[in-house]
Amino acid sequence: MVDVAELRSLLSEASADLREAEGARAAAGSALLTYGASVREHAPDVLQLVQESGRKVTLQSERIGLLLTYDHPVAATHREVGSSSRAR
Repeated sequence: MVDVAELRSLLSEASADLREAEGARAAAGSALLTYGASVREHAPDVLQLVQESGRKVTLQSERIGLLLTYDHPVAATHREVGSSSRAR
């Protein structure tokens, strides 16, 4: 049986992490348009933010999968949304 309070807290954190990852993705896109191939030189902080955001989303997906089971629709949807955020 899933602890509803724990699940609610976890999903709230996961939602915030997805929003953060989307913001990081947008910042990276802007930096790439501005700096092109030299983005690593001129905007390393943006790339670090993208990497950290991706790690957070992955961790939340794993936590959701452990709490609900990997195949649960909520866990599968979070993985899918997280993947699409990183892929854009």
